[in-house]
Amino acid sequence: MRCLDTSFLIDLFQGDEMARALSTELDSNSEPISTPAPALAEFMLGANLAGGKYLAKAIEFSSTIDIVPINKETAMLAARIGAELMQKGQRTGIMDALIAAASIQSDAILVTRDKAFSNVVGLAIQYY
Repeated sequence: MRCLDTSFLIDLFQGDEMARALSTELDSNSEPISTPAPALAEFMLGANLAGGKYLAKAIEFSSTIDIVPINKETAMLAARIGAELMQKGQRTGIMDALIAAASIQSDAILVTRDKAFSNVVGLAIQYY
């Protein structure tokens, strides 16, 4: 399974060629696609700020994709990821830690352009 990070969702909606090409490739595979709940929240925050057609398109998209929920285990893993990174002097926001934790728990590959995720041990990543 692939989990779409916020960066991918934003790039896809803004017409980034690399994100579009990867989206087309993912659509042609039978592999499940999802997005972690925190990534959807970040994406929808921007969509709400943009409003209009962008918001309508984002709401429509959100109804078509599986959402990886956050539960107690995800929160606990995110806290551990955040603490481990902080101990190494590599700060990360709690939203990114939750996105990473949800992807790990789903045994999914996180699709992102955000290089900060490379510091998360055990996270499978597909950069575009």
